[in-house]
Amino acid sequence: MTVLRLNTEFAHMFEFRKLHGCLALAKLSLHMRTEHRKHIRLITRADLLVPGSTTADGSIQEQEQERIVALKLWKLHKDGHWSFEDPSILSHFVGGMFPQLSQLTARAWDGVTFGSYVTFSRQ
Repeated sequence: MTVLRLNTEFAHMFEFRKLHGCLALAKLSLHMRTEHRKHIRLITRADLLVPGSTTADGSIQEQEQERIVALKLWKLHKDGHWSFEDPSILSHFVGGMFPQLSQLTARAWDGVTFGSYVTFSRQ
């Protein structure tokens, strides 16, 4: 599969861990925007990590976990009220998970400012 497009609740329920193993995926479109902002999706550090890569005691120690990377994904379209648990997650999400990203559409994201994009692009 090289293209994945999900709308409405399918986009809202999408788990980024599903990208682990999607070696050929080049384009991803997740459209979940609603007029009333009822559906907000929070992206956390756990969304960036391969499932099952926790430590022996079950704790989450990011340095010991494998990050999800979609190596061939170059186009990402995320429309809707996506929010990030922490501003630093933006650079890990966009830059780390999608290293070949050359086209990004980010409509109606919550908590992401122009300044955070500038900071991310300078890294």
